[in-house]
Amino acid sequence: MGFFSNSVSEDTTSWVALTDASQLDDHGLLVVIKHSTRCIVSKTVLKELNRSLEFNNATFLYLDLLQYRSISNYIAEKYGIQHESPQLLVISEGKVLYAASHSSIDSEVVNRILNQ
Repeated sequence: MGFFSNSVSEDTTSWVALTDASQLDDHGLLVVIKHSTRCIVSKTVLKELNRSLEFNNATFLYLDLLQYRSISNYIAEKYGIQHESPQLLVISEGKVLYAASHSSIDSEVVNRILNQ
């Protein structure tokens, strides 16, 4: 099997595929990764997140930008966050607590937010 299947890579079983914007209506803690399967930087960031994030206390959503770019556009409009890839967002109660892209994504910061 290649790096990615229809949903998510075998080594990203903690991520739920984000396929409908209504999944963002969850009022709990959400971690959203915007990922391009054609981008080596995006693949590298995803691998690092899989190694370093503590997959608890939140719902982890994986957005395949090639299939669901309209959801990325929705996120940009709803939260006022310019689209980038790779990009990681932590959202709680409809507010963005953390947003970073590329090499600015810091799993230690995300883990601190998730464990507050």
